[in-house]
Amino acid sequence: MSDLRIVAVAKAFAGVRVLKGIDLDVASGAFFTLLGPSGCGKTTLMRIAAGFLTPDAGEVHLGGERIDMKPAHRRDIGMVFQDYAVFPHLSVADNIAFGLRTRGVAAADIARRVEEIVGMVQLQGLTERLPSELSGGQQQRVGLARAMVIRPKLLLMDEPLSNLDAKLRLELRDDIRALQKRLGVTTIYVTHDQEEALAVSDRICVMNGGVAEQIGTPTEIYRRPARRFAAGFVGSMTFLPVAIRGGALVLGGRRLSTPAGDGAGECGIRPEHVRIVPAGTPEPPDCIGLDGRVARVTFLGPHVSCVAETDLGPIACQMSDADPGAVPAEGAAARVLLPIGQLHGFDASGTRCEVAA
Repeated sequence: MSDLRIVAVAKAFAGVRVLKGIDLDVASGAFFTLLGPSGCGKTTLMRIAAGFLTPDAGEVHLGGERIDMKPAHRRDIGMVFQDYAVFPHLSVADNIAFGLRTRGVAAADIARRVEEIVGMVQLQGLTERLPSELSGGQQQRVGLARAMVIRPKLLLMDEPLSNLDAKLRLELRDDIRALQKRLGVTTIYVTHDQEEALAVSDRICVMNGGVAEQIGTPTEIYRRPARRFAAGFVGSMTFLPVAIRGGALVLGGRRLSTPAGDGAGECGIRPEHVRIVPAGTPEPPDCIGLDGRVARVTFLGPHVSCVAETDLGPIACQMSDADPGAVPAEGAAARVLLPIGQLHGFDASGTRCEVAA
């Protein structure tokens, strides 16, 4: 069942169209992420849902009720901001209780609900402290608790982890997802961090230039990107130019079939699917082989990243948990193997097209 519906929402600032008719359906209890680069329109869309901005066109429905004409304070929405937005003069407990008090909740219920949420966000023993006595991660937990304690119909989170260091981001990311699942609140999460989006989301909307490039599960978007932009933005992918003629494209001397129309296109492949083997190694029948030279080898802990220069351009390869003896040397001649089953084809418009041997 759809809990949040966004229908043909458009918005422009000073004549520049920031949103170009966005349609979204978010299921009840889902963790739905708006993912895209700066300026793609994701925060504008979230602020329209919150009531901070009015759309130029379109509608917003929550729980079957149209809400885009309602003021923000009457939408029953919780909000977690990038910059914590906690009240500096209030204790942790009073910060968390703020929304309950403004709603006229009885004092005994406030105390019970604050105690409950404090345990969920791991702030035990800190309730009497001021925000200035907390770390950044603890302050963001206060903001999260304050938004969730009111039991909103919808929770909006605007890049809540971007001000934290890498270790804290991972820790709080997992806690946010676990808490959201426990409470079952429908959540819209805004981020430009692709790994973050893949880790926490039930569904993702990849945005670019005010349009939804692709909406799907993390697995769908990563393994079967519908558009060239989504393929390049979510994860790493090497793109190789190809010409499409008569239902076929030629890559590395191999003719591959495709339903795409004639024109310029591209084939993409993720680094973890590329293999670099010694020069002269025969290519298996299910792979395309390209001669090249290893230009760069970078040790990254869990894996080794390599880049091989070929006649078609540089191709990245990721070797997970690589045996040191299998890592090629920089400058060495090599054979680059591209499994045909892992190639992603895109036509001149950037739309996915299937390719096969």
